Amino acid sequence: MARGWTCVFTTLAPYRVVLVDSAIHGAKWLPEAAEFVRRHRTALEQLPLIYFLVCTTLREDTAEHHREVLAYLDPVRAIL
Repeated sequence: MARGWTCVFTTLAPYRVVLVDSAIHGAKWLPEAAEFVRRHRTALEQLPLIYFLVCTTLREDTAEHHREVLAYLDPVRAIL
């Protein structure tokens, strides 16, 4: 399913830090966001990197939900 998002970055060379974000859908990062990380893996390994995600899991602020949300980052962290 196309979401209408297109990556316009061909290089990350001009940047000193990168924020990578995604909505969480079905307990997963959007494929476009994960693909951005895959495509720019080498550059991202050299830069300070901030992950940001949006999900409804934390509408109830519990330790269990915090663990669940942190686990959403695991597949993307594994790329780097």
